[in-house]
Amino acid sequence: MQCNAGYYGSPTLFSNPACQACPSGTYNAIPGLPAFSNCTACPLHSTSPPASPRRGSCVCLKGFFGNLASDGALCQQCPPNTYGPTLGALTQGLCRFCPPNSAVQGGAVAISVFDCTCNQGYSAMFNATHQQCNTCPNFNCTG
Repeated sequence: MQCNAGYYGSPTLFSNPACQACPSGTYNAIPGLPAFSNCTACPLHSTSPPASPRRGSCVCLKGFFGNLASDGALCQQCPPNTYGPTLGALTQGLCRFCPPNSAVQGGAVAISVFDCTCNQGYSAMFNATHQQCNTCPNFNCTG
């Protein structure tokens, strides 16, 4: 008796629980491995559900993109002045541009339009789903 891929342990007739799921953020592609240390961490900036049986189960975090099912592929941060709202984005095309007259500050990882800040001389107008940067009167924003 052995544990399936995505699990680890040394099951015997009397062990309970016999097999443990590899935790989220890890995977185990080889059935029958006995120790937690056999669970391999997903690549940087990615995660996976518990009991993941292969590297392709890992997906990029929000703010990043990449197809981790490809050998050696890594998650890449969305380009400057874009944000990545999608967990598991496969392509850069899922990164969205900040609204006009706004930017992501300091190369930070942005996951929402609200991570975009208005440029100097502009102020933000918000609603539940988007942000708009409007010109301040005489480029003098106060408040």
